Amino acid sequence: MEAPPGPEPKPGDLIEISRLGYSHWALYVGDGYVIHLAPPGENSESGAHTGLGMVKRELLVDVVGQCFYKVNNHLDHLYKPRPIKDMLSSGIEMVGMEMEYSVLSRNYEHLVTELKYGKAHSRQFREEPKPGDLIEISRIGSSHWALYEGDGYVIHLAPPEEKSEPGAPTGLGVVKRELLVDVVENCSYKVNNYLDHVYTPWPMKKIIAFGNWLVGRKMEYPVLSRNCEHFVTDLRYGNFPSQQREEEPRPGDMIEISHQFYCTWALYVGEDDVIHLAPPGKAC
Repeated sequence: MEAPPGPEPKPGDLIEISRLGYSHWALYVGDGYVIHLAPPGENSESGAHTGLGMVKRELLVDVVGQCFYKVNNHLDHLYKPRPIKDMLSSGIEMVGMEMEYSVLSRNYEHLVTELKYGKAHSRQFREEPKPGDLIEISRIGSSHWALYEGDGYVIHLAPPEEKSEPGAPTGLGVVKRELLVDVVENCSYKVNNYLDHVYTPWPMKKIIAFGNWLVGRKMEYPVLSRNCEHFVTDLRYGNFPSQQREEEPRPGDMIEISHQFYCTWALYVGEDDVIHLAPPGKAC
């Protein structure tokens, strides 16, 4: 367990635990213990499916694991905290209870903010998506994009081999309609209709109807010129720009490709092809 410089937690404090792509939250109750909502499967991961979570009282060091944490009473300026005795007694009464767990509407942050302030609040997502919204999903080294249809479903272009990797080869992608939580998995997302100031969106019903008409179709997936972002911007605006790169490469350009812990380099030769040195154990 690692904690950045800052105040030691006191009973009633909210604890934010930094994990890959999201935060887990707990309420500190004293003597090294916290109360938190463990998602279905006892995994505190943002991509857990809707289902039954369990309220648990556990040692902070066990919940934090190898991650960082900090005290973060981030709503004190908006809401008056409940009396500490009320927070702790309410939390202790809930320990062992199973409750519906929804990434979008009832997650671990909702639980602890309700205990502390009497208000269920979450910053995991900037805003609730509406039908027709573009969803940007943050992944290591890239973003995956989807169109929100409603009722928890999105339409998106899944790259070849169903991997949304920035280095995926040109091939046939598949248009899919899936639950947002299944597409997001352990990542974070946000609503990002970033071109609304440039283009007028199509009518929402037309956007969704056209998206559903494309579900199940296979289409070419050149990462540089027709990726998942091009697909959804075309649905929403009838134009298909992409932010995945700052500029279009030209033959002779050097391409830097970001991986989880390192970068590789390639020479762009045109028509979406590159020349690069494959490390040992990789197919050329």
